[in-house]
Formats: sequence, C-alpha cells, structure tokens
Amino acid sequence: MSRIIVLDELTANRIAAGEVIERPASVVKELVENSLDAGSTHIDIEVAGGGLKLIQVTDDGTGISREDAALAFERHATSKIREATDLDSVGTFGFRGEALPSIASVARGELVTRPGDKLEGAMVAFSGGRLTELQDAGAPVGTRVVVRDLFFNTPARLKYLKSQAAETTQIVDVVYRLALANPGVSFRMTAEGRLILTTMGNNRVEDALAAIFGQELARETIRMDVSGSSPGIHGLIGKPEIARAGRQYQFFSVNGRVVKNRALGQAVEAAYRTLLPRHRYPFVVLDLTLPPAVVDVNVHPAKLEVRFQADRAVTDAVYAAVRRALKEVELIPRFDAGVVTGGINAGPGQAGPLPGGPMADEQETGETEHGRANPGTFLREAVMFPEYAVRSSGPGEPAAADSGSRGLFGAETDGESSEASFHLVPLGQVFRTYIVAEADQLYLVDQHAAHERILYEDILSRSGSTEVPSQEVLIPEEITVSFRERETLVNNIVTLRDLGFVVEEFGGNSFLLRAVPVYLIGEGVPFFREVLDLLEEESRGTSPAEIRDKVFQMAACRSAIKAGDTLRMPEMVQLLARLAACDNPYTCPHGRPTLVSLGRDELARRFKRL
Repeated sequence: MSRIIVLDELTANRIAAGEVIERPASVVKELVENSLDAGSTHIDIEVAGGGLKLIQVTDDGTGISREDAALAFERHATSKIREATDLDSVGTFGFRGEALPSIASVARGELVTRPGDKLEGAMVAFSGGRLTELQDAGAPVGTRVVVRDLFFNTPARLKYLKSQAAETTQIVDVVYRLALANPGVSFRMTAEGRLILTTMGNNRVEDALAAIFGQELARETIRMDVSGSSPGIHGLIGKPEIARAGRQYQFFSVNGRVVKNRALGQAVEAAYRTLLPRHRYPFVVLDLTLPPAVVDVNVHPAKLEVRFQADRAVTDAVYAAVRRALKEVELIPRFDAGVVTGGINAGPGQAGPLPGGPMADEQETGETEHGRANPGTFLREAVMFPEYAVRSSGPGEPAAADSGSRGLFGAETDGESSEASFHLVPLGQVFRTYIVAEADQLYLVDQHAAHERILYEDILSRSGSTEVPSQEVLIPEEITVSFRERETLVNNIVTLRDLGFVVEEFGGNSFLLRAVPVYLIGEGVPFFREVLDLLEEESRGTSPAEIRDKVFQMAACRSAIKAGDTLRMPEMVQLLARLAACDNPYTCPHGRPTLVSLGRDELARRFKRL
C-alpha cells in the first residue's frame, strides 16, 4: 500500500478550516471583513451559545449574484485577486478565498444575498462542507450569512475551546477592534439576545470609542491626525491618567485592517516613557495608512500580523508623532479641590496638618507655590501622626537618645521597651524626590518608596485576613464598562467583595459602586477600573492571596507621594517617623530600597581629607 495519498476534498477543506477558523471569533472576523470588503455601511452581528450555536452577520454591501453565490464556497474562489502579482499590493481585508469554504466545512447554515442590480436574491445552504441547496430567494440588497452548530463534525476541536462566556468575550473583542478600525461603518452587535454595541458610523473614532468604553474615557484621549506623509497616522492616544495595567487596550490597524505588530506597541510605549510608572501601558487607538505595496499581510493564516517594507521608518514615525502629540497638550490631572485624592481614612490617632504648620494655610487652596495639586493633600490623612513625632528634637538637632542600644530605626536589643525610637533627623529635600537626613551617616530617603511602604503596611493592618472592610460611599458612583470588563466583573464579584468593593448591576453595561475599601478615599472609580484590569490580567494561575497583595501594592503606589512633590519640614519629620514604625522600613512593597547611606569616611575621601 502506498504511504502517500491525496486527501479527498472534504478532508482537505477541514484542514484548511484550521488555518483560519480556530474558534467562533475567527468566524466573526472573516465574515465581518467580507462585509467590509463589500462596501457595507451597516453591519449587524448576532451570536448565541458563545458562537457555537449561532453566528449571523448581516450587511448592506454589494451582494452576490446567484451564480457567484455557489462559486464562493469553492476552495480558493475569490473576487479579490486575479494573479500571483496581486498579492504584492492587497487592498482588501481578505483574498485567499478560504473563509467561506472553511466555515462551511465545519458548520451548518446558509448564505442569503442580493446584488443591487437584481430584483431577486439567492440562498445557498451548506452542511459539513457540502452545498445542500441553491435557490432563488427574496432578500434586501446585501448579504446575510448564518452559521449554526459550529464544529459539529469536528468534536475534537470543541475540547480546546473555553467557556461560552469566554468565547463570547473573544468575539466581542474582535468586533470592538473592527469597529474602532472602521469608524465610518455602523456596527450593531447582540449576544444571547442582549445588545452589546451600537456605533454611529459617522467616521469619528471618538464616537466609536465612546460607544465601547464610555464618554468619560473618550474625553481623556488626544486626537492624532498626521497626513501628507507615509505613514499617515490617525486615531486617539490616551492621557497618562487612563493608562492601563495591561496591553489589551492597545488597538492598531493598517489601512483599516486590524493587526498585531509588537514594534508598533513598543514605539508608542517608548513615547510615553517617563510619563507612566512601571507596568502601566498607554491606551491607544491608531490606524496607519500606507501604500498596500509596502505592507505584507500574507504572513499569518488569519492575516493578523503584518510586516512593513521599511519597519524602522514606520515605528520611528509613530514614536515621533505620539511624542509630539503628548507635548502639545497639558497632561496635568484634574484636581477636585476639597477632595482627598489619595491616602487612607483618618482613624484613631490620626490628625490633619500640624497646628500652625505650613499646610494649615494651604489646606483651603489645595495648591503650592508651584501651582500644582498640593502634595500635602496626600500627607494630611496618611502621614500626620503626632504620636510618632520626633521627641525633643527638631530640624538640624540630634534626636533624643533612648535607653538601651537601638539600631537606626529603633530595633530593640535589650528587650525592655516596646516604644519605637527614631534616629533619622531630616535636613531637607533634594530634587523634590529625596529627603536628606542625618544620623550616624548621611542618608537619602526616596520619599515615594518610603510612603509606599507606610501605606502598604497601614492597608495590611486595616484589612482582615480574608475580607477587606468596606465603607459605603455617600453617593453611589455609576460605572460604564466594556463587555470584556463586564465579564471580568461578573466572574469576580465575590473576589471584589473580599477586596472591599460592593457593586450592583444598574442595567446593560452599567454598574453602581456602592462601597469601597476602608483604606481608599477619593478616586474610587479609577482605582476600581485598575483592579478590574488586574483581575483580567491575572485570571489564571494567581491565587486570591496574590491578587489581594497586588491590589494592596497598587493602592499604596497610587496614593503615595510622588517624585516631584514638594515636602515641608514637618511633613518630612512625620514621614520618617512613620517609616521608622514600619515592620520593614528598608524596602517598598515592590522591593526597591527606601533609603541609601553615605558614610563619614566616604565623604572624607571625596573631599581628600583622608
């Protein structure tokens, strides 16, 4: 018997289906791209059962004649290229002619279509790779493709799919990306009978973005329109305050085609360097326009990845354009006077500004002489703890000595007293980032890292072993979330409650935030969105304890004073005193050092005294 055989057409079609039809979302992508190629102005998508039970895509495009409707299900049949050289300048979304036969080989369904120059349309039914019916049919101009029972004849494929909700989320993500890449087309999508998305199709990407993520987020973006050069760069980039915890909110397209290209993401992130902290990623919706001849889209079966003929030139242009756009707008976050935007609740032993101190005069205005949000706002609730004040010492004076031998932060060696002592004496602040302090050596204290450690341990002390106590907000805040965020929220409702967030459904994709963790004041909604991002990123392989610790670290980092915040002497005194009371005063929650030292001998050597 020969060891090499030629596969029958049905088997070959099923193999080809694996190239482009990996999951229900792949079917939606291929069908919607066909609708876009047909010049549609409105596309309606309906799914049920995570796309396995039903996928229906209806458009108002050019439609197909009866003769071509049957031919469209033949392998390699296409209306988009005529010869091999056409592959060098593909201007459509699809071109291989594999989508419809590949879909038909693993599903049941029908295609109903009518071109504008015909009074009657046609219906083609298919099942498992075979056409079962072809007849005339009444239909509006355009095309409707109905796909049922996906993978009914390939049960092994079903084992690799996720839950129905997860597959629906994948589909919604695909539709979101296609809608953002094609704002001139009106998209409507329903899933399990529920309306998920409606876009206006008015060619304004801002409106498409608002339809998906809400007006509040759309307002915090910067419009980009770079024309007259190659590449043209159009779309939106987010202000630093809406940066996310993951890269899933970076949307790129080339000539309207949704693509993946790591180099584009790296170029944008490089443009945001120094504007975002570590592990924060910009929100981006960008479409690049380039001559088709310089874009290779035939490098991935699903046409997701692309290569550019001059890759470095394209990424350099993107970097320069984003950097320029960021410099042209004011990036100072809005400050709501009278609202504490960070820190923790005042509890027993906590106080406001020191009586008669410099913050007393500034408390009402919320601004310093630098005209920025008052850094003392963070310190009023989080740092001013009079019981930790340096005893019998002031700026430039040695700290009072305690009985017994103690280390720098008062670690006891005689076991006779539990009272914390403090030996660091603040001398001033340099670069509005580091506190200069004196003890047995000269010390530089990173004010942000130190405050992070203080807040982190305070949050730990205020939180139960399994549940974080909540506090009700005076007026519940409405939150509009995307479909992906909604699924994350619903699937983690117990985890969120354990973290101190109480939310309830408010209809559609809207929720009410009714309570927040006790350690959080102000910025409830922005921080809640960060927690959602984290839960989505850490959905697999992360224990509840690890999630909890990451949330605490995020809260401490967000609320801590930052590099660039000016501190007054009383604030430095209190910050160092509270650091001394920490279990681990030497590193921040992320492991960075809170202080470094410079000894007397080293200084003497530098000044040639030794």
